[in-house]
Amino acid sequence: MSYIIVHIYDPKDIETMDVLPDEKGESIQIFDNKIEAIQFLNQIGRPSNETESSWVDSDVHVVRLQ
Repeated sequence: MSYIIVHIYDPKDIETMDVLPDEKGESIQIFDNKIEAIQFLNQIGRPSNETESSWVDSDVHVVRLQ
C-alpha cells in the first residue's frame, strides 16, 4: 500500500485539498506505510503521534491510496 499526506482547507469542498509534494516539489510525496508518513510530518515540525485519532481534529491527513 501507498500513502500520501493531504492538507484540507475546507472539509466541505474537496477542491480545497493540496497533496504534499516531494522534497524537490516535482511530484507527490508517497510513503510505503502510515508510520513513515507520520515520521516525516514529525521531521518537518508537524506535531502528531502514531494513533488514528490524532488526525481527527487536524486539517492534515495521511491517506491510503487504493
